[in-house]
Amino acid sequence: MSLLHAMIDAETWGTSRDAAIRAVCLMLFRPDTGAIEQAELIDMRATLDEQIEYGRRVDGKTVKFWISQPRPLREYIQAYVQDKTYVQVKKPETLFRAVEDITSFFNNAHIKNDQLKIWSRGSFDTDLLNHLTDRFGTDLPYRYWQARDVRTLDEITNKPKPGQPHDPVSDCEAQIRQVVNALKLARQPEAA
Repeated sequence: MSLLHAMIDAETWGTSRDAAIRAVCLMLFRPDTGAIEQAELIDMRATLDEQIEYGRRVDGKTVKFWISQPRPLREYIQAYVQDKTYVQVKKPETLFRAVEDITSFFNNAHIKNDQLKIWSRGSFDTDLLNHLTDRFGTDLPYRYWQARDVRTLDEITNKPKPGQPHDPVSDCEAQIRQVVNALKLARQPEAA
């Protein structure tokens, strides 16, 4: 097991791998304790028009979903980091800068990248980021085989997803707790 793992959670304007992205939360954490070593929230709302110009999609059903939420859209980003002083918020003005922010998070992790485990709920978040960075001829600094799935842990441990849904910071924190708990359970010796 590597010293640090990474958790990804993205909120989008659609459900396809080319969906326009609202925000991405990236966290480095210790899988044995759940301690978060680094956390960034990349607020990509300012890049929406540019994302659409680059062919990223906005789905009407997803827009209706966001409009139906109890808080107005503009309040979501502020809510993500309320009382979360350890989260660095980045608000890139260009899509290129957003891609740089995402890739630099992994490049600056100060760990041997081939040992990094990348966690998310299913493959949506990793596929989304790969599709985004591919458009700029940039590779994310990890390989497909490093990806791990929190949903599988849900099924194995029979525990539902906790946290505040559709809040990438809360989702990352909850998913980290799931990983830590599942790994502890997996390491317990079998009863004789």
